Amino acid sequence: MPQGENHQKKLPNKVDSKKNIKLMLDAIILCAGSSRRFNEKEKSSNKVKVEARGGAKVEAKVEAKILAKVLQNLAGRPALAYLLQTLVEAPFVRNCVIVLPEDKFVKAKIKELVESYSESHSESRWLFAQGATRRQDSLKNGLQVLCKNKCKDKVVGKTDETNEPTDSPNGNPNGNPTGNPTGNPTGNPSDNPSGNSLNGNNWCMVCDAARPLVSHALLKRIATDVARIRESQSNSKAESKILGVIPLLPIADSIKRIDKKGLVVESIEREALLLAQTPQAFPPEKLLEWLVQAEQKTPSKNFADEAQLAIENLAEVAHVQGEARAHKITNRQDIHILEGLLAAEKNTMKAEKPYPEKQASEFRSCSAFDQHKLCKGEVLRLCATDIPCGLTLVGHSDADVALHALTDAILALAASGDIGEHFPPSEQKWQNANSAIFLKHALKVLKKADGKLVNADITILAEKPHLKKYKEAMRDKLAELTELERSRIGLKATTLEGLGALGEAKGIAAYASATAKFF
Repeated sequence: MPQGENHQKKLPNKVDSKKNIKLMLDAIILCAGSSRRFNEKEKSSNKVKVEARGGAKVEAKVEAKILAKVLQNLAGRPALAYLLQTLVEAPFVRNCVIVLPEDKFVKAKIKELVESYSESHSESRWLFAQGATRRQDSLKNGLQVLCKNKCKDKVVGKTDETNEPTDSPNGNPNGNPTGNPTGNPTGNPSDNPSGNSLNGNNWCMVCDAARPLVSHALLKRIATDVARIRESQSNSKAESKILGVIPLLPIADSIKRIDKKGLVVESIEREALLLAQTPQAFPPEKLLEWLVQAEQKTPSKNFADEAQLAIENLAEVAHVQGEARAHKITNRQDIHILEGLLAAEKNTMKAEKPYPEKQASEFRSCSAFDQHKLCKGEVLRLCATDIPCGLTLVGHSDADVALHALTDAILALAASGDIGEHFPPSEQKWQNANSAIFLKHALKVLKKADGKLVNADITILAEKPHLKKYKEAMRDKLAELTELERSRIGLKATTLEGLGALGEAKGIAAYASATAKFF
């Protein structure tokens, strides 16, 4: 692609930090594929056990299409989990729009997976959009949700399920004839000042969920090139036509052309041919404008990717080096190919380390205390377990006094302040927040400090309610949240024998201690 080659020569070697160009990329993950080719050799229906209301196990027939490739087991994890993990750990990725398939079973599973990341990564915002049969229609729906919710100004640690478009006769989730969230004829949010949610500095990366092993290095190459484009454009008075960055891979094999009989008739030079991958980065308002125009002019035309759409609109597209790791899952053997890549990487990492098992250099133990007032209410939450008792605890979040104490103890292990510093009660976004988010954050802080939690112990001081029958469920929840074995979790509950305010059932308190080994 000559545009990309010329572009690489003209751009500066690095971004000038003094220009203070704000670079925050949003991401759209396309999960709406039917997995038809992936499941074409499977039986048309499969019997699976599902849990009905009331907990009973029943057998049901489900179509083979529910065996979505993005949810396939890939080395012990759902394939999509790898891509989600990579995106949330990239510091320049701000908001992620998940474009969901129509299948209710797959949709629910994907949402469940995303929810698990929304609790442990409070820096990210997850939005949902409804997918369509064609890739370009799914992308348009995702772009509409991204623009409509003014994502560049919102960063909160929860999923936003209100943004999933509803069905309409024309396939437009916003219900207006233009097919765009602003209702203007171009579909470009910049043509509507009051509804503009994204400016020219905010690009988005369009990701295929079927490429789950996209690496941090590839995302960084794309982000760096986008920053270079923005830097070059800010230093030039002439309007730049470079409006995209995509990863490309050289072709290693020789290429042949065959005729209608299947006979080889020609060898094709491969030097100028490259394989396109994703993510592909473009300004979202431009993509939306092009899609709306294409829908109006050539509604039956299908676009293979965003680069084709851009080139047909006379935009120039730069490229960065792709990677074998971004291999696409099309058929079932592709799962084995990706698992082979993961195994090879794991073996390489072991070979590079003379001592695979790092020895702990020290152990640390810290303790913490917390208490909250008790009042009448429907549900009391302790250790992330809801206890229906006609009482509740008063606090800015869900007031889970046990998790608050344990969170403080873990933060103390990393010498990283307390829960109030990390999640100030003055910030409205933490009102009624699930305290499991705080605990997950503390564990993340501990990990960054090269520490690993090895033991946790909590003592709850409560006159009411009696907690004996809930203790095992609470221990199970603590084990799940901390990823510790139950044998490494202590949980005790005692009363104050009527002494003091706690003894008069005016509140509940908790002591927590935590031990970690540091490397």
